[in-house]
Amino acid sequence: MLRRLEIGLLDEGVTLARAVPSGADHEPSTGIAANVAFRTGGLKWLAVSPARQILGELSGEPSLRNADSHSPIDVVHAWGCDVWPAALDIARATGASLALEVWSADALGRVAHIEHRTHDLEAAGSMGIWLAPDRSMLHELGRAAKRWPVALSDWGIHPATIARAPETGVRPLSVCVVSSGMDSESCTTCLSGLARAARERDDVIVFLDEAAVASDHAVWRHAEDLGLASIMSVVPSVESRRDPILRSDVLVQPENRGEQRSIVLEAMAAGVAVVAPQDPMVESISGERAMVVGEPTVAAWERAFRTVLGDGSLRRTLCAAAREYALKTRLVHQQIEATLGAYESLTADEPLSFRSDSR
Repeated sequence: MLRRLEIGLLDEGVTLARAVPSGADHEPSTGIAANVAFRTGGLKWLAVSPARQILGELSGEPSLRNADSHSPIDVVHAWGCDVWPAALDIARATGASLALEVWSADALGRVAHIEHRTHDLEAAGSMGIWLAPDRSMLHELGRAAKRWPVALSDWGIHPATIARAPETGVRPLSVCVVSSGMDSESCTTCLSGLARAARERDDVIVFLDEAAVASDHAVWRHAEDLGLASIMSVVPSVESRRDPILRSDVLVQPENRGEQRSIVLEAMAAGVAVVAPQDPMVESISGERAMVVGEPTVAAWERAFRTVLGDGSLRRTLCAAAREYALKTRLVHQQIEATLGAYESLTADEPLSFRSDSR
């Protein structure tokens, strides 16, 4: 998603630099924008702060030198609430404004705390805006934010380019389970339901997101106890290796933590059936276009899997509705327009420097 946004913004004349925590899984960049890796953690009184690391790396970047601007940075746009403090520090150091994406229930819970920390920024003339990936999160965000305005960032995707093999009734049905690794109980409950539904079938293979087992090996031991290990492969860095998902028949998201994941939208656009629990903070998870699991129980997951694996007609109906939703309402050009609109709203008196040309 970040790479698509980066390409679109570059095409609109925006000068970009991307900063990512060292060791984090992330999408490849375009190779055009500046890239910085910064360290987090360690002994705070000895380590250089992330903001100082980032600004130090970018200080010699020619593309950020703009004689028409009071600052080399107009807007700091941050995803992931763990990097919000660094974004605030950069804004303080440069006079930039802030755009922060609220993409999960965890991030939503930190909105008030961040707003309490930004009085000095506002006093210095910097502005802030909260961005929501879809309308469900926008509604929740509008209730949580008290000081900053909220806007829709409309996370989007490109139409799928991966050609999926048609269902012939001969090849195995592939199920890909994606996970944040933050809710092992939901993952084990889901796998228990899957194991029951697949027990009487010989045509199911499973791909499991490595994040599900990286922080809690009990998930893998549970899969072994269920007898799933013989039909299951663990896929590392699912977010950056998307082919297995987009070629699967079914994508499963066991957790309902309010997380917006662009991989779900990509799967919908590619004609992959989605199975997920009810989540009022995620617009895309709807009974019209996904197999929604109403209760966090093994029995509910088993029923969902038996239905979606056993009823090819229903699976194709869900896929068609999901694909229509993704291609009509969640395209990347909408995200580019929404993001640019948010950036431009952050300056009331003068245009942002990247918009001060002949456009």
